[in-house]
Amino acid sequence: NPRWFIDESFSAEESVVLRYRKLHSFQIGLPELAASSIREGCRVFPFMRYRDVEISLLDAVSLSATGTFKAIDACVVSALAKQAGITKCALASGGNTGFARARYAERLGIETYWFYPADNEYLIPAEARTAKGIHLFPIEDPGKVKAACNGFVATHPDVALIPVEWKTSSFESLGGFI
Repeated sequence: NPRWFIDESFSAEESVVLRYRKLHSFQIGLPELAASSIREGCRVFPFMRYRDVEISLLDAVSLSATGTFKAIDACVVSALAKQAGITKCALASGGNTGFARARYAERLGIETYWFYPADNEYLIPAEARTAKGIHLFPIEDPGKVKAACNGFVATHPDVALIPVEWKTSSFESLGGFI
């Protein structure tokens, strides 16, 4: 069956992560993904025709719980963290990734230490400021955000950095949709 990887019990508009979960190379268990998933919807709609070519747009933002396409990444990475037994994680992000990751991690009871450029303060949603389990660290020098995050992790052995490889699994969900 060429569509073996599609879970028909979930629509793409509801969650591309759950619909295409069988594609994940990290073999995330459904309990972790189901617990992590809030709404990571995608859709494609026609945009225009140009020289006999139909151009369509991929919308991975308007149907997402965090208002960013980073919801897909955050859902998958948080499920992998939960499966790995991670209870605290740190990340360096200017805005969208940080908020999405913190929100999804919080859903699974994972504390997040988010380091971001102080100049991006206006990008931090109010719910991130008041959420239990999301700790915000504005860094004055934008060039030192990553170093501050890495330094924090080095001095806090109970706080993990999420492996970069885990992000690739979120691309598998989007690839299955496309």
